Amino acid sequence: MAAIPKALFVDGHSLAYRAFFALPDTLSTAEGQPTNAVLGFAQMLLRILAEEKPDYIGVAFDKGKPEFRMKEYPDYKAQRKPTPDKLRPQFPLIKEFLGALRAPVVEVDGWEGDDILAALTDLARKNGVEVLILTGDRDTLQLLGPGVKAIITLKGISETALFDAKVVEEKYGVEPPRLPDLKGLMGDASDNLPGIPGVGQKTAVSLLARYGTLEEVLSHVDEVTPDRLRTALREHGDGARLCRTLATIRRDVPFDEPPRLEDFRYRGWDADKLAGLLRRLEFRALLRRLGLAEKAAAAGTLFPDTAHGAAPGAAPDGAPGDAGAGEPGAEGAGPRTVRGPIKGHRVIASRRDLAAFASSLARVPRFALAVALDGDRPLRSRLTSLAIAADGLTETAYIPIAPVSPAGGLSEWSGGLFPTGGAGDGPAPGPGAVAASGDDAPGVGFGDVADILGPLLSAGEPVKIAHGAKPFRVWLAAMGLKLDGLVLDTEVGAYLLDSSRSKYSIESLFREFAGQDILLPDDPPEGWEPASPGMDWRAERLCLEADMTLGLADPIRSELADKDLEALLDEMEMPLQSVLAAMEYAGVGVDAAALKEMSAELGRRIDGLAGQVYEMAGVEFNLNSPKQLGEVLFGKLNLPVGRKTSTGTYSTGAEVLEELAASHEIVAKILEHRQLSKLKGTYTDGMGELINPVTGRIHTVFKQCATATGRLSSAEPNLQNIPIREEEGRRIRRVFVPAPGRTLLAGDYSQIELRLMAHLSGDEAFIEAFRRGEDIHQRTASEVFGVPMEDVTPDLRSRAKAVNFGIIYGISDFGLARNLGVDREEAGRYIQGYFSRYPRIQAYVERTLMEARSRGFVTTLFNRRRYLPELSSSNRVQRQMAERAARNTPIQGTAADIVKLAMVRMARDMEARGLASKMILQVHDELLFEVPPEEVAVMSELLRDRMERVVSLDVPLVVDLKAGPNWYEMQAVS
Repeated sequence: MAAIPKALFVDGHSLAYRAFFALPDTLSTAEGQPTNAVLGFAQMLLRILAEEKPDYIGVAFDKGKPEFRMKEYPDYKAQRKPTPDKLRPQFPLIKEFLGALRAPVVEVDGWEGDDILAALTDLARKNGVEVLILTGDRDTLQLLGPGVKAIITLKGISETALFDAKVVEEKYGVEPPRLPDLKGLMGDASDNLPGIPGVGQKTAVSLLARYGTLEEVLSHVDEVTPDRLRTALREHGDGARLCRTLATIRRDVPFDEPPRLEDFRYRGWDADKLAGLLRRLEFRALLRRLGLAEKAAAAGTLFPDTAHGAAPGAAPDGAPGDAGAGEPGAEGAGPRTVRGPIKGHRVIASRRDLAAFASSLARVPRFALAVALDGDRPLRSRLTSLAIAADGLTETAYIPIAPVSPAGGLSEWSGGLFPTGGAGDGPAPGPGAVAASGDDAPGVGFGDVADILGPLLSAGEPVKIAHGAKPFRVWLAAMGLKLDGLVLDTEVGAYLLDSSRSKYSIESLFREFAGQDILLPDDPPEGWEPASPGMDWRAERLCLEADMTLGLADPIRSELADKDLEALLDEMEMPLQSVLAAMEYAGVGVDAAALKEMSAELGRRIDGLAGQVYEMAGVEFNLNSPKQLGEVLFGKLNLPVGRKTSTGTYSTGAEVLEELAASHEIVAKILEHRQLSKLKGTYTDGMGELINPVTGRIHTVFKQCATATGRLSSAEPNLQNIPIREEEGRRIRRVFVPAPGRTLLAGDYSQIELRLMAHLSGDEAFIEAFRRGEDIHQRTASEVFGVPMEDVTPDLRSRAKAVNFGIIYGISDFGLARNLGVDREEAGRYIQGYFSRYPRIQAYVERTLMEARSRGFVTTLFNRRRYLPELSSSNRVQRQMAERAARNTPIQGTAADIVKLAMVRMARDMEARGLASKMILQVHDELLFEVPPEEVAVMSELLRDRMERVVSLDVPLVVDLKAGPNWYEMQAVS
């Protein structure tokens, strides 16, 4: 059976804009012609051509203003910014590229590309041709149906999604032809269409599901509830009709001559024209991938030495080396490993070379830095090499560090252990402590780097770019140096753009933002041979990392600006990275003897519990084996069986055992055994291995880019997970101690998430309770259970507390019932009672969910985003999890932002005042400091002021201050 022919119709304007904002606008030819949009457009279209192999192709562009829509509504798209100055001159080049590609360009004065795509789609379908539409404009989705699909551009120039009618219905809740009706009701900010005030996607979908069309909704307005919605439909019905009309793509395009399908048959590109254009645009890598380099070379000199704006060591079209992205004509398309010598990379082989390079580096506006440490822990590692790529320099410098023991009695340094004068508080080896080499002596020592590059690293200018720079900051701190002027860490920038990424590797980000697949080898590539002394495959990898980091700076910055995230980067996350590095370097003191004794005590208790369990069971078995435990409990002892796992064995998870613990003593003993075993294995035993042998302190690693909500996490050890609800868990904090002669000071936000719930919802009763300083859980118990405040029992208060926090975390009646030990009906009454007493909290929750479904993401008070694509999942469990995240993230994420901002401001003010105190830990909503006795008063006052006044809310922020000789035995500070 013959294959059904396929047509690819492209929204030219949409693709050009996507390309322009995806690639840095510094890409240009030697003569200064901007080329980023042309390059991105070409890469996207060539990739789709290679993947889809269409029989027909056509590219539609807007031309002039859409007069018939603007006549109906003068403010149509009025909020759109004018075409960027650097994009406008690239449209003729894009059309010239399409001409060389032999892809017909279609435009009609006064009509939008969407309308032209609709007309071409109708033409193709009438002739039995399937249609694929390539666009970033989701208005086009209304055209989808039998034989019509769309490729929607998402991020960068490589991420796309395939839509058909079924996907549209799953994502938006209506069939494609009903999308204009949906927009009529809910509006569309991208086109400046207002819709019905107060109507979001959920309400609009519900109305259309009931009545079918917008017109039918308005015809049955008297049946609509609630009153507010009915009134809005009556008052704004005509506006909704107008929005629907404006959102409807027209098919009656007045072509000068009716188009014929045969005019769009794709016959492949004109090799001579395409080679000439790509040569003129200096797209060297693209020429090679398309097999056109020889044709371009035959036409004259291929390229000048460098292209303006290209990253050092990169091809002029922004593709480092010759790595391909899979366009037609590229052999072995896909990710490629960098091999052999890379042009533009050179070795700095002596102190004299380093000085000359530093002199040039001091005159550039910015540079990117890549470093190699020989271990995962910066305080136990040696710096082996650096690579620096700079705007304005044609070569990327590779600086190998000679592996020699430094002078000054610091032989431990070569093994990666920095010396200190006490518990992490003494002098670190400064630049003068490490021997430097002579000017012409071979090799570069750390002393040379410290002497020559140290001043540049610590200066505000040139500004620096790096990827994952915190470990290097920690290492520099240990060496008595610092890194200032770091305006962008590309890992942190990418995290702000999408905190749900599974990884932030330089390769994955370069693929996304620069459209290039580059594999950085972890082992020597097969057949690799050194290009020059000192330039091995690791050197080439590090140089390429620096190149790629520099190449990522502009596209990441551009997208941060588009999403209004630059302030979050500049004022919070980048300053915070410096604070976290200082905290990691400082570390926290540990009483090793107390830790050892606690471990031994836990061991004795664990053994005792095991003996009791064996006696009750009448048999010894492996308590850590779920299979054996299940057989004993449910087979031998015949306890009630909760459920079985997918493999048919008895489930012995915590939830199952907790349900049995109250009525079966053996189960309670098993749960206690588990808890103590985890404490011993993870903390009392595990932490001992993490104590730095030189400092005697634990230097926990703070993870800045690990959680979807924006909260910090920690590792080695994970201090966030120390269980503090039980006494045994809290006692672990006793081993955390200050340096001799100092005390610990802690500031902990009181009920910050509930206070944020009050502020974000605007619920007057909740706000007033906090303003009056009432016990919020007691107040909630009084409101929900209908008893006077003075009659609230501890049990009622506990239940109210569970409801308060359950609402924040999106708990269901089932979950609340399980937590409180009541039936679902009673738990449901608690939730309904809560919402009836605090109606604006319920409205806030519903509004947040509606906005999340409409936009696909939620934001914090500081505009941090969390994308939740699972909100439209057909999987109920995934969808419900996303809904809980949508409810919780604005609150939990805002709390995290507040803590981060408080950390940044505290660190800044402590430095400005010359205080000797150190910030050493952050756990949840708590900050921990190591303070000299003479600074306790001033630090307490400063900490309370900075934490409580970090942001202005409708309710007061309250901080509990405590001080003491360890993290467990702390007393309140008034």
